[in-house]
Amino acid sequence: MEMIYRFNEIELDTEKFTVTSNGEQQPIEPRVFNLITYMIDNKDKVISRDELLKYVWQERLVSDTSINNTVKSARQALGDNGQKQQVIKTIHSRGYQFIAELETQASQIKIKTKTSKKKRGKHQLLVIAVLPFANSKPNKDSDYLGFALANQIINELIHLEGYSVHPAGSIRKYQNQVIDPLAIGKELKVDYIICGDYLLENNIIRLNVEMIELDNKQLVWRESIQVNYSDTFTLQDMVAQKVSIALNTGFRQNFNNQQHRDIPKSALAFEFYLRSIAYPESNDGHRMAVEMLQKSIELDPEFAPSYAHIGRQSRLLEQHGRVIPQGMKDAEWYYKKALELNPEQLEALSNLSGFYTETNRIEDAMLVIRKMLEINPSDANSHFSLGYIYRYAGMLDEAISEMETALAISPNNNRFRSIISTYISAGQYDNALAKIYLDPGDYGTGYSGMIAYEREEFETARARFNKVLEIDANGIWGLISQVYLSHMDGHNEQGLKALSKMVVTNITDSENMYYFATFYALLDQKEESIKWLDKAVNAGYFNYPYISKNPVFNIIRDDSRFVSTLKLAKEKHDTFRKKFIQA
Repeated sequence: MEMIYRFNEIELDTEKFTVTSNGEQQPIEPRVFNLITYMIDNKDKVISRDELLKYVWQERLVSDTSINNTVKSARQALGDNGQKQQVIKTIHSRGYQFIAELETQASQIKIKTKTSKKKRGKHQLLVIAVLPFANSKPNKDSDYLGFALANQIINELIHLEGYSVHPAGSIRKYQNQVIDPLAIGKELKVDYIICGDYLLENNIIRLNVEMIELDNKQLVWRESIQVNYSDTFTLQDMVAQKVSIALNTGFRQNFNNQQHRDIPKSALAFEFYLRSIAYPESNDGHRMAVEMLQKSIELDPEFAPSYAHIGRQSRLLEQHGRVIPQGMKDAEWYYKKALELNPEQLEALSNLSGFYTETNRIEDAMLVIRKMLEINPSDANSHFSLGYIYRYAGMLDEAISEMETALAISPNNNRFRSIISTYISAGQYDNALAKIYLDPGDYGTGYSGMIAYEREEFETARARFNKVLEIDANGIWGLISQVYLSHMDGHNEQGLKALSKMVVTNITDSENMYYFATFYALLDQKEESIKWLDKAVNAGYFNYPYISKNPVFNIIRDDSRFVSTLKLAKEKHDTFRKKFIQA
């Protein structure tokens, strides 16, 4: 429930975002309304002009005239002026003070007046989840903002000292749904939930946002924020600052630099970027995201997040949709361009680390991870990316440890679904199946089919692979399912046709090459299996424990070429261990 304040025949409603005088609604600009509500929230306190700049203008450079005019407009809306000063009083050389006597409509929710930091163990952080905001008036042209605004707020809150924030991937599934914040908070295993709704009308966006503490179900903070649609970017700054104050904490040292580097110069470019991040994690979603990001970059070629995101989207489209968008540079170029604009852009660093891991530059990947951990040692993506490197190098215990650490920081994050593959590499099938919930679509269903096959539960495997075909028969997992089904039916030629559609694409991921080797072995193609395994190891996938124990290679295990490739994998594996694990 929002607050209604009454004073001097004035009524200010933070839910409807209106100011009425004697029952007549007064015209009011968003920044003027924000100034009034900020002064009410700090009633009886003298507020300096510097404080107004920080919390109303978000430290943007504005002239004294702009501040004076905004205060003047606030007074006019409240039936006050510089002579009367019955509501807003000027304190010479110090600032302004809200002095009117307030009547407040009682809220039905208890609001905490002060928040102190709760404490956990030495390596544990308090966890926050920002849920997608509900559109007060659902509309296909503005529904994307629900997830997009949450994502942007998350990108700032990850810099809070002492707190971990769920990445956007873990809350995407709640987009455009009727949600119960307390139930979701329990499901996500978090300490705080940030949620609310928004309304976009007449080129004005109003965000009603609140933060709930889960332990005692208390409302920590609630506010309505209104800005021009072209100024949407400021919403994330305002919410982040309010959360920081409510939690009695600050931001890490690098936050201000990153914040200022990632400010878009074009409102329309930022809209295209927001639309891109709201698309689903699917081949169609990746394709639409790339289109939006191309438009964003064309309008604002200096906004780093657009480059970081288009690199990831185009690479996923290439790997899983087997499509290379026309006119695109390679993913590495986009990641490096993002880092040229902002050297501390964490998404770009995470994506670049993964790219280096997949393309035989594993030591470069380790250097990137070290930088990420310096920027934010509690960043879940950093720990997961380190686990990803360990898997390629065959450090499976270390890989599992880092990936589980990432999930402890960010539970239920579907971007961490690759832990399924890590557990399979380690032969821990039950643990792998326990993580299928991270992606119950074609990815998780496909892996569960592979596990069932390895356990000789062939009817279960068949059902899983057929389910994948129903989801996306032409994607990478659809083709993999066709390989297994053809093999189980004794139709290896059909399996080879499906496999040929995978290998003809411009695949540079060495782990994918490894799986090609396993599929060729499954289809009794010894020469192709040896060829692709050799390619995989030389291209940077030297997961020696998995390669040496995988029973699919029994048909080539005595071949001298297999023995030679396995020896090379062990040498690379041992060298990595000595350099990065035992050093």
